[in-house]
Amino acid sequence: GKETLLHLSFWASAEKLRSSDPTPTITVALVDLHKNSEVLGTEVVRLTHDWQLHYVVVDLKTEHVGHSIRPFLYLGAQRGIYHFDEFEYKEIEIEDGMAWLQRAPERIRRARMARYQLTFLDLDDWPIDYGEASVALKRHAFPFGVSLKTRPGSGMETADYLWYLKTAARHFWAGNLPQQLQWYEYEPQPGEFKESRKAVEDLVEWAESQRWGGFSASLFDGGHAAKEHWSNKLACKDLERHLHQRLMRDMHQFSGKIQHYGVWRGALEWRDWIDRCGEELFLNAFKWAAQADARGVLCSSEGNVLNTLTLTNAEAYHNLVYGMRDKGVPLGAVCVQARFDGEVDASTVKHRLDVLKELELPIFVTDVSVAGLDPAKHAYEIEKFIRVAFSHEAVGGIFLGDLWDRKNPQVASGLYADSKQPKPAAARLEALWGEEWRTSVTQPMGASGVLDFEGFHGLYEYTLSFGDLTCSGEIDLEKMSAEEYEKARRESSNGEVIQPYFVKCDWEGHVHVPVWATPALIALVFVACLLACFRKRRELVHRVGAPSGGKRPLRQTELGWNGRG
Repeated sequence: GKETLLHLSFWASAEKLRSSDPTPTITVALVDLHKNSEVLGTEVVRLTHDWQLHYVVVDLKTEHVGHSIRPFLYLGAQRGIYHFDEFEYKEIEIEDGMAWLQRAPERIRRARMARYQLTFLDLDDWPIDYGEASVALKRHAFPFGVSLKTRPGSGMETADYLWYLKTAARHFWAGNLPQQLQWYEYEPQPGEFKESRKAVEDLVEWAESQRWGGFSASLFDGGHAAKEHWSNKLACKDLERHLHQRLMRDMHQFSGKIQHYGVWRGALEWRDWIDRCGEELFLNAFKWAAQADARGVLCSSEGNVLNTLTLTNAEAYHNLVYGMRDKGVPLGAVCVQARFDGEVDASTVKHRLDVLKELELPIFVTDVSVAGLDPAKHAYEIEKFIRVAFSHEAVGGIFLGDLWDRKNPQVASGLYADSKQPKPAAARLEALWGEEWRTSVTQPMGASGVLDFEGFHGLYEYTLSFGDLTCSGEIDLEKMSAEEYEKARRESSNGEVIQPYFVKCDWEGHVHVPVWATPALIALVFVACLLACFRKRRELVHRVGAPSGGKRPLRQTELGWNGRG
């Protein structure tokens, strides 16, 4: 049978017996009775005093299809009065994730490539139709990045840190700062942020020197990680005031240097500030961030979305983002952290990305790591995930976690071992981005003076050579917006979209012949020109010096030439 989604939904509410009692929860489990009551997935559901619709969705793999799968509800862990109504249980057939992965090349071609026509022009703006042209992709437009640390935040010796940055530049062209701009690290005491600011500025300037295509950072975690930080000791009004001041100060400082912000990490799971001070604080943080840096792309970043057995977290995150936008929060992206302990299930990742795709925002996948595997298996699973994400049209960027195993909280998940030796995953990345997903074209220029090719969106190096002449440089070959693409497709005679670009070369113009002219036609034109010139000369010879109305040879009359010398 086909892979299937098991979907359980129900309405529920609960009442505490005492106000001091913990929030009532229930545990929902889906069990395969044919396989010794194997648990396929569980979900802990928090209940409120108000009636709410809850759902638990599990991917049912093909080995379980046709079995007796039953949902179980476990309750009573907390005292209270529980109410349930309108249970619905259904099965929905879905596409197998590995079969979908096998078709990744065709999706990559549609989403990440385009047909380009590059025309080289001389100083007279004529197409150059001679010489040999070549283009080679230097950097993808698609951000492929890595999590980085500032020099003080890394705890590394200078030599190790220089190796760390050099190695990052070898494999990546975008960066993510998940920790050092978090409030508790950036400003450990009120007003104590100058050293942190300098460290972040140094790292961002280094990224700019490498011509990286983008940099992102996280700002808050809702008071979760550092319980003793001074912000957690503020009254709600003071917390709101300081949070506003912090956003205005720091986002002004890094405006244009940091392009993407995970304003809040873990809002679904880490609700310290939200529960204490209300949802308005959470929503206002995004609105103030947009005021502080209108160019920044903002997102709410969540973990445990792509790697869970159930779809509940993906659905909950979808609903969170949908509700935020409905309340006027200026979100520009969806951000998910992807940490795997063991194998990556292609179906799980694909179906959760499909849920988030419905939000019609680019999805940025950060903190990508695979832990708990031997180096060869680790490389295979990292490559699998990157293929899934890069081929999914909704994904706007991929950022790996720490590249080095030393002091890495995700054990053995880096590209380099503690000894700095590259692991198999490093070679897999080089093969993907340096060979399989690379464009390089060389061909002689034809009569049209156009270099026509299909390539990945990105920054290209180009060269046109002819004898001692060389025209070289860089050019960004971009991806059309959806509106531009649709307009070009409608206007195209065959539905194919071609993106034209022009390069001006410092070359003198040559004699140009129309491209429709064949060699025989060219010869005929030249012969006709010669005959016309001959007739005109003969006519002039017979007319010059003759009386009105008469004709006589000029040389015979004036020079006495009789034909014998």
